[in-house]
Amino acid sequence: MQRSYDYGVYFMEFKRWTREYITKLVAKKSDEICEMICNSSCKVVSFDVFDTLLKRNVSNSSDVFMLLEKHFCQRYGRIEPIYYIRKNAEKKAVNRLEYKEVNLYEIYENIDELNEDEKQWLIEEEQRLEHGVCQRNDAVGKIYDLCLSRNIPIILISDMYLPAETIEQLLQDAGYKGWKHLYISAQERKNKADGSLFDFVLNKEKLSSKDLLHIGDSLKGDYLAPRQHGIHAVLIGNTAKKKIRYFNKKQFEQEKNEGKLSYSVIDSLIKNNIERYDDFYTRLGYAAIGPILYGYCKWVTEQVEKERIEKVFFLAREGYFLQRGFNIYKEKSIKSAVIQVSRRATSGPRLWQAKNLSELLCLVTTNRADFTVRKLLITCGIPDDILGHLQEQGIFPDETATSLSQDKAEGLFSYIKPLIVSFSKEQRKNIRGYLAQVDFSGPMAVCDVGWHGTIQASLQDIFPDEKMLGYYMGRYDKTVKYPISSNAYLFDNDFNHEIFQCIMGATDLFELFFMSADGSASHYAKNDDGTYICKVLPPEQSTDSMRHIISLQDAACDFVRDFKHLDKSLKIETDPFSCSAAYRQFVKHMSNKTIKELRRFSFLNVIKHSLVAEHSFSWYLFRPKCLINDFLNNGCKAPFLKSVFRLPLPYIQIVDLLRKFDRS
Repeated sequence: MQRSYDYGVYFMEFKRWTREYITKLVAKKSDEICEMICNSSCKVVSFDVFDTLLKRNVSNSSDVFMLLEKHFCQRYGRIEPIYYIRKNAEKKAVNRLEYKEVNLYEIYENIDELNEDEKQWLIEEEQRLEHGVCQRNDAVGKIYDLCLSRNIPIILISDMYLPAETIEQLLQDAGYKGWKHLYISAQERKNKADGSLFDFVLNKEKLSSKDLLHIGDSLKGDYLAPRQHGIHAVLIGNTAKKKIRYFNKKQFEQEKNEGKLSYSVIDSLIKNNIERYDDFYTRLGYAAIGPILYGYCKWVTEQVEKERIEKVFFLAREGYFLQRGFNIYKEKSIKSAVIQVSRRATSGPRLWQAKNLSELLCLVTTNRADFTVRKLLITCGIPDDILGHLQEQGIFPDETATSLSQDKAEGLFSYIKPLIVSFSKEQRKNIRGYLAQVDFSGPMAVCDVGWHGTIQASLQDIFPDEKMLGYYMGRYDKTVKYPISSNAYLFDNDFNHEIFQCIMGATDLFELFFMSADGSASHYAKNDDGTYICKVLPPEQSTDSMRHIISLQDAACDFVRDFKHLDKSLKIETDPFSCSAAYRQFVKHMSNKTIKELRRFSFLNVIKHSLVAEHSFSWYLFRPKCLINDFLNNGCKAPFLKSVFRLPLPYIQIVDLLRKFDRS
């Protein structure tokens, strides 16, 4: 018995593979079909409807029944296996009736487990969900519009149980108009697969088979069957069955086993719309960054509504992009603004509190090993005309500030302390004036990518009486001395470690995708007219590099718009894992082509810093100390290792292991 079962499985797999192979072999692209129509003598063009003119934003048409089950349970407050009830009812209807093509009402007549009111609600809800999941197939829509422009009559032929008026409304909502007739299997009691529906259409339209050109996605129903009846048929590729770049198979299968649909819907929406975008950055933005932006903005909105917060402040520079997504998602009147802040700019007003050089460095450094005395002075607003005096004391500007001897550290701090106090207290006054201009007062939310909450801690120190809640993409090592109230969406020290690995294994890369074109906030000043402004540093990216990031962000915002519309209809329960699935796939399985794209970027205010390795493996082979130093100073460690070794290794896990080893 086991052996025969295995043969059955193999046979089904062989059939599937054969079907996919033939489909790939004979399927035509939309441009090819348009050219074919222009050069053909066909009198009428017929189109299949579902998966041809219309695409569903679910991986399988029966996924609609899973949504139906969820909505039923929510409405009636009890658990019923609606998914299986609905599928079994269709089988019963086909077996009980003399014809195989049954309609929606006949299907629901074969449900015995529910009362009439519940069945009527399900009939209406199923049709509403179909409206929610369906969208126009732009590739086939282009062919449809060509037929209209050439005055070629159009008829529609569909194997479907939905009522004609429902299908017509779906088509109209998708922008289709001007068809001559719509033929539905459930209405005519004939189907495409055995050719009977095509014979009926030819007879009804008084056409010979050579006068009709049929376009559809089903190998049997839309290609083989009509051709057997002498009809010229053209097969289109079904994008819903294709695996796109960044598809996370592990997440898809896990949710499928758990009966969830969030990633399935996200992935289907991406598949159905990704062809709008024709370059690496826009595709990455729509497929990988867009879902994260959507999930975060939805989460922030829910949090601030729950806490009854009416003001949301996004921290520049990532805040500009986050606010764009938030404003697209939100529907209620929640005030939001971007404030120009940075770790450097907000630490300035706190520097006077430092009691020694070590505390000063904790406030101003970025954990870079090359943070020099010169950079320390610049950060603290101290003019470099004191460098001569410091050199007399044996303290040189290019020395690493963290490696100074105790005597030098004490001497340096003692000398610059008065200058720091003066600069710091002036900055405290200026930042308070700057933020007062945007009504920076509680209760309020501060939103940022993450990670340590340092800026929020500084703001809380400067505004000790204001209620301030932080909402971050992720939190890591919450070691700030000043207590802050904050939450994270994607990961924290205590949850979602897999997401943490992927993002923190390439931290600078993630931040880059959320970055604005502006330079980082430096300090605050008061104008002659009494207004306060934020002074910013020069941009860190070239115009060409930022052009790519802006196009990526535009595409991500497109995803937020598209998924918001879908979510409103389907009420999808998104979570951090479904929203980050594509991004995790992107980082874990980074291609050499991606590494090549990343070489164009530099990052952060350092003289020389790349997202990937600047040298080859052969160069580092004889300079192991350089390899270690470059690795430690790189904020994009997994891509760095990939660019050096180029082998398909689990770099994300390697970096995570090294991080744990470093802690021990």
